[in-house]
Amino acid sequence: MKAKFPLYYRPTSDEKIALFNNDNCYFVFDTNALLDMYRLGKDKSAKVLDLIDNYIDRIIVPFHVAEEYHSEMLNVITNQISSCSNVLRDRKDDDIISALCEQLGLKNYPTIKDKFVGIQRSALNKFYDEIKREHVFLTEQFNGWSLQERISDSLGAKVLEPLDDDTLKNIMDDGEHRYEACIPPGYKDKEKSDNKYGDLIIWNEILTFAGQKHCSIIFVSRDLKEDWILEKNGMKCGPRHELLEEFRKVSDGTFITCTLDKFIEYANEQQKVLKKDDLNEVSKILSSLSFYSLGSSGQFKNSFVDTAKGESPFNLNSPNCGYSFLAGDVFAQKESEPKKSD
Repeated sequence: MKAKFPLYYRPTSDEKIALFNNDNCYFVFDTNALLDMYRLGKDKSAKVLDLIDNYIDRIIVPFHVAEEYHSEMLNVITNQISSCSNVLRDRKDDDIISALCEQLGLKNYPTIKDKFVGIQRSALNKFYDEIKREHVFLTEQFNGWSLQERISDSLGAKVLEPLDDDTLKNIMDDGEHRYEACIPPGYKDKEKSDNKYGDLIIWNEILTFAGQKHCSIIFVSRDLKEDWILEKNGMKCGPRHELLEEFRKVSDGTFITCTLDKFIEYANEQQKVLKKDDLNEVSKILSSLSFYSLGSSGQFKNSFVDTAKGESPFNLNSPNCGYSFLAGDVFAQKESEPKKSD
């Protein structure tokens, strides 16, 4: 049956690893994967780029990705600098801890309260020290651009040539029809006033390259919207079938997607560039519970925010109010369980 209905069969873990190690499989980096490098800090971003360099012969960057990356880079960095500054400026440890104690009803339990306050004060100090380090690193990037130069040195030669004007016009004309019919990718951007066809242009660059090379593609991206990824009952199930079908028309290879943290995890299994602690920290930073929402309004989100709901641990009316924070591990990357009603 698989031969007749291949779109319904997702690659197994072993098949993904084999694909990862296949010389005829190329890694295509999306804009967000490049911008996410700025989230990793000085040492870890350097190590991740060292890891990427080991696969440089099999990496490509669509021209439109490079264009978006350069367009958004300064905005991303300044948003994060502003967010860090706001968090440090508005620091109110006593108010936060007092509100938590009141919510937990610790007023009549002085011994427990004292222990709790000590744990939370230590956690807050650790948290704000991390924000200070991040602020220093980002300010250095704004003033010196060392990471920008490093990324350019590694990936500059891997950027594809731009599509010609006639091809771009045809893609955008086709995009109007595709978006109205909700054909992926990119239709979720149809209300954008700028770059509404960006995803579709990138997809066409991928198809063109795969058709020329007759290769497989691993698309490294954290774009998990429905116009890229199939979702069933709240679970992500890989690329949309429409995308897989289009890919099969130009190449007999395989098309899959993975996030940057998964790319790093798979690559490090082979190359051993990152130590276990560094790998865990990188995975935490790049996971769905992230420090920052890149490319957004710059609203700060820390490691114990339920980003799926957009809730802050400092919102004490939230049922998901920072349980890892209450436990004293401010960097615990665990999803909070909703509080059970009485």
